[in-house]
Amino acid sequence: MKNLFIIILFFISIIVVANDPAVNNNVDDSSKQKITDTKKELPEDKEKVSELTESEFEIKLKDLETDVNKLKEKIFRSKARLSTLQETLISGKSIQSAKLVIKHKNEFTHFNIKSIMYYLDGEQLWTVVDVDGSLTKIKKKELYNKVVIPGIHMISVVVKLEISELGLFNYAKGYQFQIKANRSFHIQEGTVATVSVELKEKGGYFNKITDKPDIVFKAGIVKELSASNVNESKKK
Repeated sequence: MKNLFIIILFFISIIVVANDPAVNNNVDDSSKQKITDTKKELPEDKEKVSELTESEFEIKLKDLETDVNKLKEKIFRSKARLSTLQETLISGKSIQSAKLVIKHKNEFTHFNIKSIMYYLDGEQLWTVVDVDGSLTKIKKKELYNKVVIPGIHMISVVVKLEISELGLFNYAKGYQFQIKANRSFHIQEGTVATVSVELKEKGGYFNKITDKPDIVFKAGIVKELSASNVNESKKK
């Protein structure tokens, strides 16, 4: 009988605790606090993920743009060679040689050259980054003098400039920007083609500063290709 009484008291105490508002409120408040804390953390985490994704996207976009430009140049070069081969096969002639000479000429007076890149048919030809101001002092330089396959060839130039001085506009001194240009040329077999790439300043005194520098391509056939010309190019 005594044991039965103890069991009854035990169940009554459980029921009382379960129905106690203070206990229930403590449990609910603890649960609500955990849920609230979780909700507060979510937006911050989501914002961090969004920032990382946007930054990575910009980097990937720039890399993709560079790859696309390189691919375009390679496609252009492949088409040019294919066209030359097709003409050769159709005409029944053997593939002959031609010679290409590329010259660099700097005529800038108000701009320092910080870096310069030359490409021939998408392949790197001459790349220099200035460290001591010597690049600007190079006024003339022969960059290429070799035998090539006759047909279409493309020269690309990218130049990073720094404004040195410009009279009344000296407030812009030290400002850096980039210019670039490309040009394709058809070189006939048995000829020596010379392409002079000239860096010049154009426009009037009050023209926009960044519009003044220009890249001019001048091409011409100097003379017919001979055995002596071929030997000279092989030595270089």
